[in-house]
Amino acid sequence: MDNLHYYSQLMIMLFFIGPPAGDANGEQVNTNTYTVTEDVRAGYIQAKYTFFNKLQVLGGARLEMTSQNYIELTEPSASFVGLTGTKSYYDLLPGIHIKYLISPKQNLMFSYYQSITRPSFFEITPYSLPGDQFDMAGNPKILHTTADNFDLRYSLFPKGTDQLLMGIFYKNIYNPIEYGFVRTGPSAQELIPENFGTATNYGFEIAFTKSIGNFAINGNYTYTNSSITTSKLLYMRVTDPITGNTSLPPPISVNETNPLAGQSAHIGNLSLVYKNTKIGLDAQVSFVYTGKHIVYVSAYYGLDYWQRANSQLDFSAEKRITKNFSVYVKLTNLLNTPTIVEIEQQIVS
Repeated sequence: MDNLHYYSQLMIMLFFIGPPAGDANGEQVNTNTYTVTEDVRAGYIQAKYTFFNKLQVLGGARLEMTSQNYIELTEPSASFVGLTGTKSYYDLLPGIHIKYLISPKQNLMFSYYQSITRPSFFEITPYSLPGDQFDMAGNPKILHTTADNFDLRYSLFPKGTDQLLMGIFYKNIYNPIEYGFVRTGPSAQELIPENFGTATNYGFEIAFTKSIGNFAINGNYTYTNSSITTSKLLYMRVTDPITGNTSLPPPISVNETNPLAGQSAHIGNLSLVYKNTKIGLDAQVSFVYTGKHIVYVSAYYGLDYWQRANSQLDFSAEKRITKNFSVYVKLTNLLNTPTIVEIEQQIVS
């Protein structure tokens, strides 16, 4: 085995959400202030072998142990006890990467690996924020996300910094975290982070870089077919065939298949870069397209919240003034593109 490594990481965050509340004695107690810690300990072992100077195999496994803790900070009060919680888990994450050198300037790589995504500090704390239309809350029961990833990529490096990358991918995603509306009463609902099931992602991507003197053009495009099936509530009006009267019985539970929240089918960007090391100038203008995608998952069939597709133009530049001093400027959304979220209601007959 070539490598055996171990590391430990500790993160601490304190944040405040919302106005203070009162305890039984009327004392001000801030029930939405938390200190959160995350301790990650990990080690991995890997081996790399090359056969016939053409085929390279890199494999190994990584063990990660995660401990997340939160404690509610309150003003001193004999009648109020702050909430605390601990979430601990470990993951064994194997992976293998097989690269075949077609020529000195091009290769083909297949990869399989397991990965995880931890819930954020904001998501695991039991905060609660009242709102006009709905309340927002954290979810201490949220699970972390794991995934099986399969990738096949072709890479070409014709000269200099020029490159062409093309690939296909497939992912099984377990317990993905989506923000969805959960019923808390007959007419009340909360927006919380939740695990709604298992999702699949597959598609292809292409990226390129072409340099001409001090200029370069970068571009990439990704198509993703994303799918997750969740249980929704469906109200259906019933018409009496004799009297013609209609009624609205209690909702039934049905399955609905949609893209994973936050996942657009089409994402692409194109950038024009100017870089001149002699005068210390680096500038870039970028056009980014993001297709429509779900932002909030509704508890009801056909009532998810979708963000419309939009295009954005950005500009950034950095100019070196002296050896140890430079000026940086960034301008975003030069086209003043609005963000529009709407309900794409589906009619069921």
